[in-house]
Amino acid sequence: MKREQLIQNIEKLKHVMPPYVLEYYQSKLTIPYS
Repeated sequence: MKREQLIQNIEKLKHVMPPYVLEYYQSKLTIPYS
């Protein structure tokens, strides 16, 4: 999968994710290190 497609899939699932997953996702967007 391409990165763009992955991001679109994540955007679709955001409303189902628990808050801690959203926080993690947003932190990885700003600092792309694991």
